[in-house]
Parts: sequence; C-alpha cells; structure tokens
Amino acid sequence: CTACKSSMSWWEQFTKTVKELLFLTNVYSCNKGCKNNKYGTCQSRFPRPILLETQVDPETGALNLKKGKAMLNTFSPVLTYLLRCNTDVTSLLSGTAIKSVVVYVIVTIEDTHNA
Repeated sequence: CTACKSSMSWWEQFTKTVKELLFLTNVYSCNKGCKNNKYGTCQSRFPRPILLETQVDPETGALNLKKGKAMLNTFSPVLTYLLRCNTDVTSLLSGTAIKSVVVYVIVTIEDTHNA
C-alpha cells in the first residue's frame, strides 16, 4: 500500500542519514596527546571490544552495550538523527558512570578553553 511504501522510504532515508552522520561524527581517531601516557595507550580506551549483544556483567552489574565497531562511540540512532552530531551515549546508572561523565565534560571544557 502507499502508506507502507512511504513508511519504508522514510525508514531507508533515516538509516542512510544516521550511517552518514555516524561516519562523519562518531568515528574516533587518536589525536597528538591521546597516547601521551606511560603505557602509550589511547586515553579514551580505543579500540574498544566488539560485543555482539548487550550484556550485564554478573560481577559488577555494569551494562555493556552492544558494539559492532571498535572505533565508534556508543550512540543512539534517534538522537544522532535529531541532533545531527556526535551523541556519545552512555548509561548513567551508577555513581562511577556519572563521575566519569562529569570529569569528561570538565576536561573537554578545559581543553577547549586552553586551545
């Protein structure tokens, strides 16, 4: 029917747009200071392990989101489509996760201010 075709056409456009935005905004690449530590490893912990499905760690209760690409930030397709930018989505169900996000935001603001 016409409504079904229209809906499928919209979904195809949505999917195409999200994939393009992810490629342009959410793929991580190390910068000059990224590996400037005693281990020589990426400060943002890339590449990240690939997970075929979302899992809950039985030891800690941590939520490990499904991840198909090692160098791609976690994302929400709907937020990516609506905001047209790097959404870098994370679960904030623990105090540690909240603290990490606060530190990340502060460091990002400081880096932007000092640039």
